[in-house]
Amino acid sequence: MKALQAVKNGPPAEVLEICDIDMPEPGPGQVLIKVSAASLNFNDIDRCYGRRVTVPLTPPFTLGMDVCGTVDSVGDGAEGWLGKRVIALTMMASGGLAEYAIAQADTVFDAPAMMTDAEAAAFMIPFHTAYLSLVRRAKIIAGETLLVHSGASSVGAAAIQIGLATGLQVFATVGSEEKVAYCQQLGAHRVINHTSEAFDQVVLTETGHAGADVIFDLAGGGFVDPSWKCIAREGRYVSAGFADDEENGFSGRALRPLCFANFSVLGVMLSYVSAVPPEIREFGFNMFTRDVGDEVHDALVSLASEGKIHSVLSRTVPLEKAAAALTEQEQRQTSGRTVVSFG
Repeated sequence: MKALQAVKNGPPAEVLEICDIDMPEPGPGQVLIKVSAASLNFNDIDRCYGRRVTVPLTPPFTLGMDVCGTVDSVGDGAEGWLGKRVIALTMMASGGLAEYAIAQADTVFDAPAMMTDAEAAAFMIPFHTAYLSLVRRAKIIAGETLLVHSGASSVGAAAIQIGLATGLQVFATVGSEEKVAYCQQLGAHRVINHTSEAFDQVVLTETGHAGADVIFDLAGGGFVDPSWKCIAREGRYVSAGFADDEENGFSGRALRPLCFANFSVLGVMLSYVSAVPPEIREFGFNMFTRDVGDEVHDALVSLASEGKIHSVLSRTVPLEKAAAALTEQEQRQTSGRTVVSFG
């Protein structure tokens, strides 16, 4: 089968090749999906470079974290998924940019019926991550103020929509005027171009110095300190990404500012398991269980059915153009979600 593989570490355009590899076989609790559409992620870029990520891989390996397709075959215990149209997180968050991909049954969900395959592929990671972050972890309440960093990214765009659907006042930061327009079209109340305005000062001024009740940070790095200066008393800062962090989230940070401003720091990771294996738990991982995933997915599909949220698909490309598309994403030239179509 054809797959997009990183054959060494380096820039996507220099290290990615379309290769013919053996088709994988599902093991116990796994499904084999005939991929119709697969999303591109910043994690794919980090992996190309060999940066520190949650699940490191050694070249050659196939990129691709999330897919939409039809379950072609199953391992023991996953028989109920056979033949179904699904969206899924791939095994080891890799292998999705291929004609067939393996996923653990715990990370497989029915594809939303109202969405095309490309729209469905663009749906899962952005909306599950944003919902877990804002509803499950930050426990957002109507009337609160939400600040979303990287608002034009796929996860940022999903967070803006969920915030609006919940009745929040939504601020968003972006890095270009084109992205300002994109977030305004999503309905954000105030979009801040952080290259020309100090977002912390804008938030403080426009909230009467009360600050943002919830800050959803997909950037990290230089966005953290000013975020902590414009967060509300007893506000919730959610760390969910590290696009501005050279250490990819593994750098240290002083804790005393938390005391100064009386706020909470929350972490989130999108991953579902039936039970957390002890050997994984001892490494500090404590993923959400599948029942939480079902609650999240059902709530999101309901919101989509009501027209309150919509897929953040911006464009589709063929597999041959995936490396160039990742380069454009790395250069911050894209908004929303880019999906590779196998149709």
